[in-house]
Amino acid sequence: MPRASREDAERHREEIIDAASRLFREKGIEGVSVPELMAAVGLTHGGFYKQFKSKDALAALAFERASTKIVGELRERIAAAAGTLEARQVFLDAYLAPEHRDNPAMGCVLSCLAGDLGRDSDQGLRDAFMRGMGRMIERLEAVEDPAPLATLSTLIGAVALSRATMGTPLSDEILDAVKDSLSTQK
Repeated sequence: MPRASREDAERHREEIIDAASRLFREKGIEGVSVPELMAAVGLTHGGFYKQFKSKDALAALAFERASTKIVGELRERIAAAAGTLEARQVFLDAYLAPEHRDNPAMGCVLSCLAGDLGRDSDQGLRDAFMRGMGRMIERLEAVEDPAPLATLSTLIGAVALSRATMGTPLSDEILDAVKDSLSTQK
């Protein structure tokens, strides 16, 4: 019986990290309470601290999960388009897509939570964010981007501004302008 409860605990832990990954990107770290997070996976909030030291500790794990996921998705898109478009262009098209802008819960953690990190002093959270940036920079280097840090910064800013202006023509204009600008850089 103890083995089953350890397995259940591990499964619940993974479910909580997945839910936090989505909810934190959608609502921000401070926009999600522990009871709300636990309810999202059908658990009571009493078990949270058996699994995680703090909400920030969970956020760091959620950042890791989200950044690994988005890099994997970009890698898959690039592989699927092999031979049809330049890999860098596939990356740009995917990151600057309206679908990415419109679905922050499944999008890049960097564009969703950069503002939150500017207000948070938790070093573990900052370290996880930096590792996520590193993964994205490595992916940009892999597609031979000429200035990966500048490109990543531009992409994050473009998606954040596009989300801030959603529902207006400017939102799409931002994505298109940045895509056009970055597409001409070789």
